[in-house]
Amino acid sequence: MACAIRKGLPARRRFNFLELQPHLKKRISELSGGQKQRVALARTLVTKPRILLLDEPLSALDGVIKESIKQRIKSIAREFKLTTIIVTHDPEEALTLSDKILIIHQGKVAQFGTPQEIVHQPENEFVQEFIIKQLHIKRQNIYNLFGERYA
Repeated sequence: MACAIRKGLPARRRFNFLELQPHLKKRISELSGGQKQRVALARTLVTKPRILLLDEPLSALDGVIKESIKQRIKSIAREFKLTTIIVTHDPEEALTLSDKILIIHQGKVAQFGTPQEIVHQPENEFVQEFIIKQLHIKRQNIYNLFGERYA
């Protein structure tokens, strides 16, 4: 555990940053889904990557853990100055995790832009259906459950 990450970040600080210190003695089967995701991130960071590719990193997590891991991914990208590429089919994840979004449809770029551009200026019907319609459905579900103050 004496290895260091980019810019000489000590291993202990890395584990504290990822909140793994209390779990160092646990077996993998004793870790929660979120803890396993953080272990996977720590293992990746040891290699000092310049680009971090995450394929559906939040797909198997419950809502509260998902939000925690989303914040952790953002923090890691900033702290280690990593270009981070996230593959997801969840528009909300893409819009809340990204500075730029590339939407691919049938192997072609459907739209590339900021979350604001995607939401407010969808360039085609696919983007309108894939992103905007799903967000409206989520908003309507929240409204139906909690009323207008949450919609």
